[in-house]
Amino acid sequence: MKMRNIFLGFLYFGIIILGCDHKNEVTYKIHDIGGNSIEIDSMEYVVYSVLLDEIVEYLRNETECEEDHHKSFLIWNKTQAGTKIGKSFSLVFSSNVFKTLQDETYENFVYKNHKSYFISKTSLNLKYNYSLVKEEEILALRSNSLDYFNKLREKYSDFCALIRLSRIGFNRNKTQALAYVDYMNYKTNGAGFIILLIKSRGKWIIKERVKNWIS
Repeated sequence: MKMRNIFLGFLYFGIIILGCDHKNEVTYKIHDIGGNSIEIDSMEYVVYSVLLDEIVEYLRNETECEEDHHKSFLIWNKTQAGTKIGKSFSLVFSSNVFKTLQDETYENFVYKNHKSYFISKTSLNLKYNYSLVKEEEILALRSNSLDYFNKLREKYSDFCALIRLSRIGFNRNKTQALAYVDYMNYKTNGAGFIILLIKSRGKWIIKERVKNWIS
């Protein structure tokens, strides 16, 4: 009886700890383009860090970003969303490019990316210099100048590339993630990637990456 009571005591204590951990989950508040706010799991920004580290490494190896005067990166301040990204992912999903992609991961991605959300700079944890640039600023330069990239460099003189992110789709137990990332480092030099990640031994790693477009 005594051992049974000790066991039940440990079990009860464990339930309390699990409950506290759940309640203390870190969340971030973000806003959509309409000004509505939602709370998201901080895991989304953990995955952002992994994705951005990957794309920056790719750019430094594949382009002239390694040159000394190209020190930083620009990131769109809003997530990519809408029909363009939806069509890209439906093609990948229907063609079974990612053999291990779970339905729920894909469905969560589609749900999250039907509209754009603002990216929070205070929530990004990156190891290199970057700036968030307003979408309105980029679109205004595009409409008023054929050479908008050089116009951007007049303000952000040391940047290497302009990077855009989607929101992150997860499966229910947060062991798989799906994302879209693209970049432009000159007006006609860029690419978009669809990326599948898995969580292994507590860390997010990129399992598969498909180049969706290139210019």
